[in-house]
Amino acid sequence: MYAPRLEAVEKLTFSEQPLARNHAFERISKKNRVLRTHFFFPCINSEIHKVNCRIAAREGGLDHAPGIYEFAKQIRLNACCRTKHKNRILLFRQAEASEMYAPRLFLLYRTRRYAIINLSPEREGTLMFEWFTEFMESPLGKLISTGILAVAVLLLTLAAAGLVNRLMKKLVDRHRKTNSSIATVLGFVRYIAVAAVYFAGGMVIVGAIPVLSSAVRTLLATGGVIAVVAGLAAQEALGSVVSGMMILAFKPFKMGDVVRYVDNDITGCVEEITLHHTAVRTFENKRVIIPNSKMNSAIIENADYADSKVCVFLTVGITYESDLKKAKELLAREVRKQPAFLDIRTEQQKKDGVPDAPVVVLELADSAVVLRASLWAKDNATAFALKCAVLEGIKLTYDAEGIDIAYPHMQVVKSEK
Repeated sequence: MYAPRLEAVEKLTFSEQPLARNHAFERISKKNRVLRTHFFFPCINSEIHKVNCRIAAREGGLDHAPGIYEFAKQIRLNACCRTKHKNRILLFRQAEASEMYAPRLFLLYRTRRYAIINLSPEREGTLMFEWFTEFMESPLGKLISTGILAVAVLLLTLAAAGLVNRLMKKLVDRHRKTNSSIATVLGFVRYIAVAAVYFAGGMVIVGAIPVLSSAVRTLLATGGVIAVVAGLAAQEALGSVVSGMMILAFKPFKMGDVVRYVDNDITGCVEEITLHHTAVRTFENKRVIIPNSKMNSAIIENADYADSKVCVFLTVGITYESDLKKAKELLAREVRKQPAFLDIRTEQQKKDGVPDAPVVVLELADSAVVLRASLWAKDNATAFALKCAVLEGIKLTYDAEGIDIAYPHMQVVKSEK
């Protein structure tokens, strides 16, 4: 930033006394960048008046200064040059054209209250510290600083919330396969931590903006009525949050459990438990979102609660003309040869001759004798695959052994009349 052409020095008056062309004033900043013009006194023939201009022992201040004068209000553009005495006193005079780019030249600019100087035109971008301080104390400066602070806090809050969310998600994924109970707790804490970060950031922003701060205080003053209205409006949402805490405390199900929501006949694996809802992934790989308030009050079938082993029933109908005993033996044999089948009998039951794959006659239907076999597997997914394998195998076996699988049919008897 280069200085424009200097104008003529205006004659100034102080206490109704004309002052000479050359003046001196105090240097406050240690870096020779800012001059405070409160101490102003005359000089004679560019010489320092030794009586009135004696340098004080401490930084700043002059003995016997005539008074305070806001010098920068009346000066347009002039210059200063250094003198001796450790640069504490500067001679004020008009700069010559040949001195405009001298490295020892100070350029003085007009401000409202203070004089801001540069060491030389080569020192571009010198911080006008005093002017900046005064500007930031003005209403516009306060508005700008508040806006900058609010934006900075908002960005910091978003970054912190994202970081907490990613770190907690990694912890949840790490414990999901090893300990689903810990994964469930961490998944719940994850959303609480993110909500706490957003709440803290919001409070800082509200405190930084006076308008929002006063509005919040007004709302708190009428907090009773607002609390009742907000409670009624958010009753279901708050109920889901409380229900989520109850689920976390009593653990009727956890992440990874296979559950069945009886009211709507929804079966799937619990994938996530949040503050508001529970996400269930069905066997069709669809996500069903159920509010925690409903999950906490409904009847839930948990296939993994205390014991993950699952028993599924397989029913087959044979014709009345087929050999019943042979059909039962073939079905039991088909169940036993499946690798996924579990023998859950105790040692005493084995000694007592309890069959490992019991097949019973379930019903004598209109068109079939219905047989039922019990299939045990280690979990729900394995049980489903086991049932499919037995159905395919028993169809091939019955066809090979001459056992007819029944299907609905009707016999019509025609009368001769």
